Amino acid sequence: MGASKDAFDDEMAKHMGPMLDKHGIVRYFGPHGWSIIIADPQLAKIIYNNSDVFYKNTNSVINLNPHSQKFFGKDQIVNINGEDWKRMRKLMNPIFHQTWPIDTLSKCTRDVIDIWSQTDGLNVEVHDNIQKLTLDVLGHTVFNTDFESVKNPDSELYNRYHTIAKDVFGQIIYFFFPILDKVPYFKRPKLQSLISSYDKYVFDMVTTRREELKLNPDSKAQDLLSKLVLASEEDGKTLISDREIADNLKAFFIAGHDTTSSTLAATFYYLARYPEVQDKLRTEILEVMNNPQVLTNPTLEQLKQMDYLNMVIKESMRRMATVSIIERVSNAPFNLTNTIYLPAKTPVFILPWQTHQQSQYFSNPKEFNPERFRDPSSVESKNWQPFITGPRACIGMTLSLMEQRVSLVLLLQKFIFSIDESNPDYKQLRLTTNGIIRPRDLRLNLTQRI
Repeated sequence: MGASKDAFDDEMAKHMGPMLDKHGIVRYFGPHGWSIIIADPQLAKIIYNNSDVFYKNTNSVINLNPHSQKFFGKDQIVNINGEDWKRMRKLMNPIFHQTWPIDTLSKCTRDVIDIWSQTDGLNVEVHDNIQKLTLDVLGHTVFNTDFESVKNPDSELYNRYHTIAKDVFGQIIYFFFPILDKVPYFKRPKLQSLISSYDKYVFDMVTTRREELKLNPDSKAQDLLSKLVLASEEDGKTLISDREIADNLKAFFIAGHDTTSSTLAATFYYLARYPEVQDKLRTEILEVMNNPQVLTNPTLEQLKQMDYLNMVIKESMRRMATVSIIERVSNAPFNLTNTIYLPAKTPVFILPWQTHQQSQYFSNPKEFNPERFRDPSSVESKNWQPFITGPRACIGMTLSLMEQRVSLVLLLQKFIFSIDESNPDYKQLRLTTNGIIRPRDLRLNLTQRI
């Protein structure tokens, strides 16, 4: 689907829509036998809530390719199961459930504002700079390092990461036939070298930070890397190795960088496409912040008062879920319902994209309507699952949501976003699937307010 010229949601609707729209679950026979495909959010919750039965599939096409496995990290919380997963999750939960530094998030957003303020505001490329913004946020919050992705167009880490991602996801055949990377003519030595240098870069950050903390054992560092290193040993026992920390950091790069940037870019598109929503959101922001005349960082208390802001974010994440497929496999027989029995080793594919686009779960799903989330107890609110649910819900959810809130508040203070009818995205946002679903070459007009 990623290589298709059609819009991603058109492809999903064409291939999966009719059966899933009718049944919510279908049985599919593929190269590896029978599997189950689910769009029904209540059935998906059953799978999510029974994580002791439904494991991550460690034999997925991504894990079978040695290059992609090394790029994503093998021994990380997104990928592992059982006691190893419980050990890592227990260690990381308190680290991720903290109050994120609004001033740091604001600084990174202001760097993008500085760049965009220097343009004429016409046909401005959106997604690239938002990607750099989210990478800089990750640098500060995870590594206590300024990657300078926004300010420096030659940022080594940004360019290296996205060159690798483009090559890894741009050659899908290697996922299905990993043996090709061992065949002389088909080998990819340049990609292998890039991934090895990237892996070394991340691992060296871990070992360097460990040495720094040994020299300064009373450090009050709040970044995730420092906290992981400090929590890695207890009573002489190693709770998480440096290799596991490095692999988790690589997972955070993808989960905390690509997904949030794609969501934010899509949000600006929908705000440009639905100016009445943009006006309403800006009005809320300005009223809560007492109509600032200069660009002003929000406070945590102010963000808590912005109900419509949260509704807009939820609707954007519904309208463009960045993950198309969640893959699980049953490690034991399981009765999904009174009439659906799953034998052990049954592959299960949950389609968050399809769930959020179906009319039986969301009224008028093609419409961008934040008001559908006004009531947190409504059926539509309960069907909303972009971060999934259950024990394996996205551990970085609070950081992603805070990052989106701060960025939207600052950027909507500064700019009015609009889109011309001649824009190729005007009728429908074009998407691509470079691993994460994201806008394809999105460009918008920006008018400075202050």
